[in-house]
Amino acid sequence: MTKKLYRSNSEKMVGGIFGGLASYFEVDATFLRLIFVILLFTPVQPSVRLPLQKHEVKP
Repeated sequence: MTKKLYRSNSEKMVGGIFGGLASYFEVDATFLRLIFVILLFTPVQPSVRLPLQKHEVKP
């Protein structure tokens, strides 16, 4: 039997997206929502530079 990814009709907190993902991965939807909120407020490190940016010449 193949798994299908779908929007949940019973877990509709955020449009059913996390409910559908939770049923697909067989985890609790609250866990996925919590992970999403934590990642949403996690800052991105602006000090990380790409290798091409190291050789920029400043005027």
